[in-house]
Formats: sequence, structure tokens, C-alpha cells
Amino acid sequence: LDASSPGTDTQRRLLSRLASDWLALLLFKSAYLLALLLLSLLSVVASVYSAKRDALTFPRVLSVVPRVWRRLAATFLAAFALLFTYHAFVVLVFVGLLVAVDNGSGLAGLLAFLVAVKRGTVC
Repeated sequence: LDASSPGTDTQRRLLSRLASDWLALLLFKSAYLLALLLLSLLSVVASVYSAKRDALTFPRVLSVVPRVWRRLAATFLAAFALLFTYHAFVVLVFVGLLVAVDNGSGLAGLLAFLVAVKRGTVC
């Protein structure tokens, strides 16, 4: 991308490919998060009802879900909203730090470095 001239077909193709790769990654991560939350809620139902019954199978867990659907849906939506809010906040802070560093703020550069070290992205 750096080697291609601005406005050329090569740059447009590379940008299109990059955008499609990012979209695919975003869709995959969204599906993963959705599956993770749903399976974790099912495991909560299974663990709660396994304490009351001795033999518990997957179909039996699924038969319990309609009775507790509203509570499961509320828990799922709350967990999803919390994770979405967290990720949106992190992205906003990161973009804000990038803008501040690009404007030449030394304090913002130090803060961005410390955040990167804390998250383990540097070193």
C-alpha cells in the first residue's frame, strides 16, 4: 500500500481488499462473541439445574431454556451491551490517543506507550 501511488487502480484494489478483510474479521469476531455468550448462558443453566438433578443431558438443558428465556435474554443483552460499550470506549480512547500523538503531544505519546505496554502490545 505504501509503494502504490495515490489514486491508482493498484491502490484502490489494495484498499478494497483491506476493507473486505477487516469486514470479514469483524463478522467472524461478532459471530464468535455471540456464540460465546450463548454457550456461557447455556452452561449457567446446566450448572444450576445439575445441582438439582443427577443426570443432565444437552436436550434436557434445552428443554429448560424456554422456561427461563426472559431471564436468559435479559442476561444476554446486558452482557452484550456491556462488552460492546467496553470495546467502543477502548476504540475511542485509542483513536483519541492516536490523534493526540499525531498532533505532537508528548504527554499523549507517553500515555499511548504506557497503555500499549500495559496491554502487552509492545515488547
